[in-house]
Amino acid sequence: MELILTPTAMEAMRASHLMVVKDNRLLEARFSLKLWEMRIFERMISLIDYGDKDFRLSRLYIRDLLNFFTCTGHNNYEMIREAVSSLADKKIHVRYQDEDGHQRWAKLSIFPTVTMPDEIAREGEPAYIELAFHRDLKPYLLDLKARFKAYPIANIRALQSIYSIRLFILLKQHEDAPEHTIDLPYLRTLLGLEQNEYPNFNDFKRRVLLRPQRDMLKHCDICFEFTELTEGKRVTAISFIVRKNRNVNHEVMDFELSPKQRLSFILAQNYLLLSPVWNLASQWGVSEKVFLQVIESTPFRQVQISVDFIYQQLNEAKAEIKNIPAYFLSLAKLSKIALDASKSKKPTHVAKIEKDAPKAKPATNKSKLEVNKELISLKRSLFAAEDHLMEAYVWNLEDEPRAEFLEQIGQSPLSRYNSSLPPDDNFRYNRVFRYAVKAQLLLRLPELFMANNQELRQTVQRVQKLYNTL
Repeated sequence: MELILTPTAMEAMRASHLMVVKDNRLLEARFSLKLWEMRIFERMISLIDYGDKDFRLSRLYIRDLLNFFTCTGHNNYEMIREAVSSLADKKIHVRYQDEDGHQRWAKLSIFPTVTMPDEIAREGEPAYIELAFHRDLKPYLLDLKARFKAYPIANIRALQSIYSIRLFILLKQHEDAPEHTIDLPYLRTLLGLEQNEYPNFNDFKRRVLLRPQRDMLKHCDICFEFTELTEGKRVTAISFIVRKNRNVNHEVMDFELSPKQRLSFILAQNYLLLSPVWNLASQWGVSEKVFLQVIESTPFRQVQISVDFIYQQLNEAKAEIKNIPAYFLSLAKLSKIALDASKSKKPTHVAKIEKDAPKAKPATNKSKLEVNKELISLKRSLFAAEDHLMEAYVWNLEDEPRAEFLEQIGQSPLSRYNSSLPPDDNFRYNRVFRYAVKAQLLLRLPELFMANNQELRQTVQRVQKLYNTL
């Protein structure tokens, strides 16, 4: 049960706002945008942070946009202002399937909120625009875990044709397919062409196919060949063969991730396993930096036990833990010391106490802080031992009785049972639910726990008495 801790090059680029990540349905969305509108749309997507749950108003400085897209023309400044103004009224059409399996189009707003500079009031200050995506685009841009495509925005920075950008985006999802055929009327629809635009196929071919073909070969990490499919003399469809462009490579990983960004990627790669642990830790005030420090230095099973132990201390023992992040960090360090000692076969002081518990008498020359540290370690060891007993009991049940047992416990709202997960996965990953299972077993089968780990239990009681006298 190990975590994937290394972010990919794509993730690093996304953290540096150089990656566009969108749901596949958005790749084949239908909209009519001009060049600067398309550039701003793509740049806004690249500004979304991995792990964002909501859209925010993002500020783009016009000077930075001009530099980013390597534009030097004097009219580009005014074109950006006009593009922002018109984007507030633009819609995007996304294809979807209804409950009866019929194809439909959803017409969605893109940017309900935009701001632009007032030239009179600006008084020499750097000009900027502000935009926020419409909440209806959340399923297509946020919290994507499947059926999405990612590409470096560097692919479109030097493209000067809206059709080159649009065709790159459209074909990017087919770079691994041997061939992809699109009916000509549907292709025109996806590219936002009106009926009176390039009605002559030769004009369409020159502007919409041949120029993007040259542009992508020069600037993009994919390129394409195409074949015209005809019925009689009429072209009815285009068959594309998309391949990787070995002459262009935009994926360079030389970015340093912040703790928040790094943790977001690790969470995405280990969602079922890690998110229940992080959700509890973050509620207790554990920062991304501390949490990363723990999961990168401690076997994950020990991290889970530490989180479960803190939850038990807060909810059952009603312990007053003044600084939970520090407590969490100290538990991780204690578990690492015990683990290292067991590997080197050198018994720790705690291990010796557990072994000789019936004979040993607690020393009285220790400070209260030292005894407390020892007590915490012992309690955690006892908790881990009981957790092992619970695991053995649950997994030894037959499949149907186990599912029935877990679902019965899950009926209590306090168990935080996740109905979207199978019973077994709730037990594996849902930390609060595991606590509920253990609590029920302690009530129903107390002998299961009391008959085991007697020496360790007695040692905990003895050290607790010592701590209370100090």
